Amino acid sequence: MTRFEPSTPSLELHDDLVSEGVEQTHAWGRRLAGRLTPGACVLLVGDLGAGKTTLVRGVADGLGVDPDEIHSPTFVLIHEHEGRLSLVHVDAYRVDDSHELVEVGLLAYLSGDAVTLIEWGDRVRDLAPAGTWEVHLSHVDETRRRIRLFGPSTA
Repeated sequence: MTRFEPSTPSLELHDDLVSEGVEQTHAWGRRLAGRLTPGACVLLVGDLGAGKTTLVRGVADGLGVDPDEIHSPTFVLIHEHEGRLSLVHVDAYRVDDSHELVEVGLLAYLSGDAVTLIEWGDRVRDLAPAGTWEVHLSHVDETRRRIRLFGPSTA
């Protein structure tokens, strides 16, 4: 199991659980959506197949976006969705460096009111605004995933 650490010491652990499968990961994403405010940015960190897109579908569901509209934007890089809050879904898997996402307008999204979820977010941490959340997903076994939510300190 890969171990990931938050990008900055100012992030604290807010949640740590083992999801028993896709449905539980989706449900946790719906709950996460309730914590997000306009302009929130969430970096999703984890290996291939760790559940990043499943989690995005759950957040989308919680924001009033049809989760069936959520697909990995690997070739398009950025997808926009309208819901209770606008959702911007970014995939940095094929990005060599963060400047490629700057060139396609990511900074405009990050300075707006949409909730921005970035898969492979560890590749573009240098672009993340203050107050960014991180969700680290890792394989426990074939169906279970460990989900750790790091966010701004509440102290």
